[in-house]
Amino acid sequence: METLTRNTLHKTTRQDLLSRLADAFRDTYVYPETGLLLHDTLQMWREEETPEDQDTAAWCKGLTRRLRALVPDLHLNVFPRTVEETRGQAVHQGVQKFEYLAGNVAYVDLRGFFEPESAVPMLDAVMTLARPAKGLIIDLRKNGGGSGETVAYLCSHLLAARTHLQSFTERGSDFKRQSWTLPYLPHRDTEKPVVVLISKHTGSAAEEFAYNLKALKRATLIGETTAGAAHTVNIISLNDEVGAFIPTGHPISPYTEGHWEGVGVTPDIEVKSEEALEKALEHLQSLP
Repeated sequence: METLTRNTLHKTTRQDLLSRLADAFRDTYVYPETGLLLHDTLQMWREEETPEDQDTAAWCKGLTRRLRALVPDLHLNVFPRTVEETRGQAVHQGVQKFEYLAGNVAYVDLRGFFEPESAVPMLDAVMTLARPAKGLIIDLRKNGGGSGETVAYLCSHLLAARTHLQSFTERGSDFKRQSWTLPYLPHRDTEKPVVVLISKHTGSAAEEFAYNLKALKRATLIGETTAGAAHTVNIISLNDEVGAFIPTGHPISPYTEGHWEGVGVTPDIEVKSEEALEKALEHLQSLP
């Protein structure tokens, strides 16, 4: 449930928003030529704004749709800023379900990578419960992403200490931020067979988690090719009513020298999303 700070936007306000957004794309979008294209197109759209007031949420949704039609970047997003927002999954920090399945297989349905401050205790609890299992299934089929730090933390439970996961490049900077597994955890599960379930709805940070484990040959990916949203973003306020995601960088895997933007993460075993869990159980039961 969301409560908007304002229900409608006047024409002059919308035009100002488009100008500010155009400048942000021109100056900071990850690929300068594409940033210039976005800038010029938004300035053209600015002149086409109609006189009547428009609903804030509807206008943001329509603009996002038009931007993604122009540039196929799933992180392009214009959104109404809210006074109050309730996230139904926040109570469990993204952990929708944990259970043991047939064959002593632990299963976790993870719907988001929440910020480490809140997610780490829940993830520690899940991984502790999974410790006696013969195999582990991590279900990311409905996971749209979240915090890269939390991705690195969960990877730390499954990989050796100080494993290089990703490097991140940002437009206008020669510095490459790096992501590594933690140097210390009380317990790591580096040998247990792991299956990650993925679908076309698996996005962003969830794709990074799957990509990391696949690149390091630590998990078997089962399901569908993922959404293909790899860009890092800067979240900006355009005014008190509207904000935007500006993609400003991308990851570079130290193992593949690439990333998943626009192409997604491909499964090792391709099946329809709704068949992935059954296939995962078959796969784990076939292992010695």
